[in-house]
Amino acid sequence: MNFNCPECSTPHQYPEDQIPETGLVVACTRCAAHITITRRGVQSAQPQTPAPEPPAATADHHLAATSAAQAALDVGPKTADLDVAPAPEPEPKPRVQPKPRIQPKPRVQPQAPSAAAGPSTGGAEDRASGLFGAAMSGIAGAARSAADAGAKAFDEMASERMSGEVEVPAGLAFPSAAAQGDWTWKDLPRAFMGVMDLRRVGMATAGFWAALVAFGAVQWLGAFLGGKVWGPLGSVLDIAAWVVFVLAAGFVAAVMGYVVHRTVVDQQPASAKEGIEWTKARVKSVLGTPLAFAGVILAVGVVYALVGLLGRVPWAGPIVWGVVSPALFALALFAGLVAVALLYCLPLYVPVVLNEQTGPVETLKRLLSLFRTYGSQLLAYVLGSIVMIGFAFTVTVLPALVAGMRLMGQVSGQAMGGNYLATLGSMPAAFVSPTSVLVLSRSGGFAEQNFGHTLGGIFAGLGNLIPLAILMALLGLAYYTAGAIIYAIVTGRKRR
Repeated sequence: MNFNCPECSTPHQYPEDQIPETGLVVACTRCAAHITITRRGVQSAQPQTPAPEPPAATADHHLAATSAAQAALDVGPKTADLDVAPAPEPEPKPRVQPKPRIQPKPRVQPQAPSAAAGPSTGGAEDRASGLFGAAMSGIAGAARSAADAGAKAFDEMASERMSGEVEVPAGLAFPSAAAQGDWTWKDLPRAFMGVMDLRRVGMATAGFWAALVAFGAVQWLGAFLGGKVWGPLGSVLDIAAWVVFVLAAGFVAAVMGYVVHRTVVDQQPASAKEGIEWTKARVKSVLGTPLAFAGVILAVGVVYALVGLLGRVPWAGPIVWGVVSPALFALALFAGLVAVALLYCLPLYVPVVLNEQTGPVETLKRLLSLFRTYGSQLLAYVLGSIVMIGFAFTVTVLPALVAGMRLMGQVSGQAMGGNYLATLGSMPAAFVSPTSVLVLSRSGGFAEQNFGHTLGGIFAGLGNLIPLAILMALLGLAYYTAGAIIYAIVTGRKRR
């Protein structure tokens, strides 16, 4: 519908199908006169008089309307399109209404208290006096402000999730998970988020169990060949068993480190499959770092083995071994320090490789640089994480493990009788773990061993490694999550 302003004759147009039956009040874009229009045409116009400053709740709407009108004038068309919202239902005599067409939002108007809700802040101020009334008023105001802030945050979060802009992985509902700012030592308890996923724990357990089985199998073969073929061959295969274990466990640890870093620190979902693909692509870096430390320790073991073989020489051998023993002790101390350095660097090397794309040598140099720059902080963070994780698992996982294994030992020992100890006695020494002592029980006898006991002992040994693998998986996931957080702290990363 086309019409002219009765006050200043400025032409306007408005979609006729959007005009309600009761009419519509619009404002002229030039003189701001209020014009009442219906589908039959202009009914009346009222010049705009200066009005008092609108309330704070409507200031934004008033500014937006004024800006839109001014923009239409600046363009300079002869006919301006009106974009106004329908006014509230007009009173019987709309032309004499002095009220502005945009009403304040109802939610910012004072609400009358109901009987169920109790007295409002204003009512409390009317009925109370002195310090008690002021305190009650402050508490009510703070509660209302907190409720409004919480509702606003919830609405924003829901809007972002509905639009697909933010996707928080499941299981990350942890205090300060959505907070902004730098990572600090206060975030270290979030290391336990690494174990808050059963599939992740299952994959890590399976990987460590396979590494332990491979380690035990090579050691078992070395013990057999060393006793049947040549003694030193057993020592060589024993060293090879440790190399196999370091490679297998290092691969599993790298996969875990990638997954927990992406999930907890980067706040992005990551699967074990993605971790395996990433580890394969960076295998030289993720395995080269632990192998460098393990290589030093194994080299010390080789030196000990060679000196031990020299000690077999009659007469002179023991003398030579005694002479070089001080150097051997110093070498053992050095190997121990390297093992401690490996313990402190293990949780950090995966974040370095992941974020800085470093090779094996560059990763070692970067770790050395971090410890030179943030030595005391890193030692405090890593040591604090070890103490925190160790204490938590001592009072949770360890009692459950001891209780379950002891129950198994008691029931199985009484039920199987002498066959129980005979089967455990047939367990290969390479498969005996610290958890084996938890299943020992007095059964009153020892049956004569046969092939059934031998085969049963092998399977029992394989099963005996499962509790140890579970413990390694839980500790490893928490430790590598702590390492990712520590790296974020010292490098000044922001929480997402």
